[in-house]
Amino acid sequence: MEDAGGSSRSVLNEAAERVKAAAPARLTKCMRLTNMLNAVLLGASGVISFTLLGQCADQSDCGTSSMAVLAFYTLLFAVLLLLFEMRVNSTRGWISKNCGFMYSNRGKAILLLFLA
Repeated sequence: MEDAGGSSRSVLNEAAERVKAAAPARLTKCMRLTNMLNAVLLGASGVISFTLLGQCADQSDCGTSSMAVLAFYTLLFAVLLLLFEMRVNSTRGWISKNCGFMYSNRGKAILLLFLA
């Protein structure tokens, strides 16, 4: 009988083998769709933050200015991620010039951790 740690390792090993066996084009498509969904959820988070600002405006201790800045940055980076993953031609040059980190997996991961 395997312990819980051993069974979780075997599940992870099996998942890693499936990823290695998958076609690169399919993995790229899945990652792009996942990032698009993530961008939509980030955008929804920014919109919700802006709506909470209205409820918080009459209270003096809720930090509305910092909350507004965070909501704005969340929306800005959500739109940036969505445009990047949709490969919109009109924004490609601007993104490559100003946001080169979006072209590496590490850069996108750091962006998502920054927004979390």
